[in-house]
Amino acid sequence: MTVHALPHRILAPACRRPRYWIGLVALMGCLAISPALAAKTPPPAKATASTQPATPVAAKRQVIFLPFDVQIPGSYAHLRSGLASTLASRLASRANIATAAQGSTSEQMAQALKSGDHGAFSRMLQQSGADYLIMGSLAPKAGQFELTGYVFSQTSGQGPKKFQQDFQSVDDAMTAVDAMAWEISGSVFGRPKPDGLTGSTGNKSMGAFQTAHPEKAYREG
Repeated sequence: MTVHALPHRILAPACRRPRYWIGLVALMGCLAISPALAAKTPPPAKATASTQPATPVAAKRQVIFLPFDVQIPGSYAHLRSGLASTLASRLASRANIATAAQGSTSEQMAQALKSGDHGAFSRMLQQSGADYLIMGSLAPKAGQFELTGYVFSQTSGQGPKKFQQDFQSVDDAMTAVDAMAWEISGSVFGRPKPDGLTGSTGNKSMGAFQTAHPEKAYREG
C-alpha cells in the first residue's frame, strides 16, 4: 500500500504552523535520549566502613584515691601520697580509670570513715560523682609489714573490697603496690594480669620513695 502525503489543506490549522513541527521534533528527541541516560546512570553508592557510625568509646570510671595511712615509725610521711599516687598510676594504665580530684571533700570523707560516720561518707561519695574510692594503709605486722587497700563502690550497696600484701622490708613496698594494683584491676575492674606476664615493674628499692614525688619515678609509660 502506497502512503501518500496528506494534502496540506487536510491538516489542522495548528499542524500547518512551523512552531508545531519544531516542538514535535524536540519531544521525539527527548524520548530517544532518556533511555540512553538511564542506562548510563550509575547505581547508588554502597555504604562503606568509613560511613558507618563509630563505636562509642567506654567512658573511664572515675576513682578517688585517699592518702594512705602510714603507721610505721621513721621518716615515711611522704608515703601517704606516694603510695596512693603510684597505685593510681598503675590502675590508670591497667584498668582504664581516671583519678577524680576532690580536694577538701576527700579529706572530709577520710575523716568520716575514721570517725565511723559511714552514712556521711556514703552521701559524700554519691555527691562526688565518682564511681569508686580507694584508700589504704601501711603498718608493721609480726616483724614484717602489711599493705592494705580498700575499694568502695558507689553502687554496690555493700562494704568495701579488701586487698592485702605482706612483705619483709619497707624496701619491698613498691613491689607490694604493684601486685595489689593487678589484684584490684582484675577483681574490681575486670582487667586481670595477662597470662605470661611475669615479674613486677616495681621491683626496685625504696630510693625513689625518698623523693617528694615518688609516683613520677614509678609511673608506667
